[in-house]
Amino acid sequence: MLEGSQIFFWALIFYVAGIILGNFFASWPLAFFILLLVSIILAVASNSYLRILFIFLACLFFGLWRFQMALPDYADQTKIYHYNSSTVEFSGQVTEAASSLGWQNLTVAAQTLSATKGRPTVSGKVKISAPLYPEYRPGDVLKISCRLEDYRQTENTGYANYLFKENTFSTCGFAQLRYLSSHYSVARFLFQLRGYAKERINLTLKEPAAAIINGMLLNDTKNIPPNLNQLFSRLGLTHIIAISGSHLVIIIYLLLELLIFFGLNRLQAFWPAVGFIVFYVALVGAPASAVRSAVMAILMMYAQKIGRLSDNKNLLVLAAATMSLFNPKVLLFDVGFQLSFLAVVGLSYFSGTLKQWLKFIPEKFDLREIIAATASAQLLTYPLIIYYFGGFSPYSLLANVLILPIVPLLMGIAILNLGVALVWIFGGQIIGILTMLMVAYWLKVSELLVGLPGSYWQVTLPWWVLLSIYGLIGCGYYFLHRKRT
Repeated sequence: MLEGSQIFFWALIFYVAGIILGNFFASWPLAFFILLLVSIILAVASNSYLRILFIFLACLFFGLWRFQMALPDYADQTKIYHYNSSTVEFSGQVTEAASSLGWQNLTVAAQTLSATKGRPTVSGKVKISAPLYPEYRPGDVLKISCRLEDYRQTENTGYANYLFKENTFSTCGFAQLRYLSSHYSVARFLFQLRGYAKERINLTLKEPAAAIINGMLLNDTKNIPPNLNQLFSRLGLTHIIAISGSHLVIIIYLLLELLIFFGLNRLQAFWPAVGFIVFYVALVGAPASAVRSAVMAILMMYAQKIGRLSDNKNLLVLAAATMSLFNPKVLLFDVGFQLSFLAVVGLSYFSGTLKQWLKFIPEKFDLREIIAATASAQLLTYPLIIYYFGGFSPYSLLANVLILPIVPLLMGIAILNLGVALVWIFGGQIIGILTMLMVAYWLKVSELLVGLPGSYWQVTLPWWVLLSIYGLIGCGYYFLHRKRT
């Protein structure tokens, strides 16, 4: 008989499996919903053993139904994407605004359509490319005239998957925009606050340090020069900039130490810490990797608070299930989330074994720990990186070993730099000297390594080879674990 924690784990596994399988079926939401109801009824009416089976089936059908319900219904005239491939005029409110390569990238929530279409009230998001000026912000209501295009018509498959994951099924280039009004909202407040913080960073740091710190702290990477993006990508260092688990761990540690300094114990610091995590993730735009990390961090802190530290696998699967409940497309269509999730799996299940194998490496400066952690994360993420991006660097491990030790210190100094700069620019500039020196070291190491012979290998990895590699890794872990027990 399975224990409660095991039933919980496998129920989540069946739900996640249903989400993944939902991508391979035609649109059958009603059928899956009926099967879900039947499974629930049978679970209630059955004995203990059959009840567990029907609970698992209910979770599977719930996952299948949840994914199907997230697919667009192009026959629904109240959705803006119903009018794809036609020229329309509609009003909508800006929900996201960013600029890059001389353009503004706006996400607009449609509100009303021209009355000539017969159904004036519509909903749904549209991705719009607009000139840099006039500048639009979240909360601005615009009148938009353009030809709507289906998101699947974009030539960039990765961008199409991103739009699908974001529930944005229409794009609109070269639109005629007219400002109507503004509504103050939480999104507008966070946009302005993020802009103010970015301005302070830019006033205290020189480029490219300012662009890199804006990426690390505010998830604003658009000003990082393309050559640096390519440099970090080739060496497998982009995870240092992307806001994920390691960033949140550092931020949470600093926050808890600050709260304890002001007289709170760890139990009392729980809710302030949770509130700050939620606020920070919202401030940086809630990227999937940060949301996953925040969910796991909150669950871990709550388990510590009630004195019930859960198994890592339960936390991992619960984080994935929670995110997929709100957006089931994140599991299959968000590369950043997938890499972040696999990195945590590698750290949780392989770093201990690798550390034992690396006893010949001295523990001074935590060198053995850093190498084991980096190698275990790369063991799980590199097959997927090669699959998506078609190559890898044999110097990636060395690059991470040389740079990762300074990242916590760099993050701490950068946060202090920003905190001081918010109230005192000159003080921020003084602290910024240390920040720029550490970024300069990072860049110098990267440039030296990428200049070595054979620094990047181009490899094509078919999907079946990818699955085979992960199957071999899973079998290897199983036999190692079985041998140890």
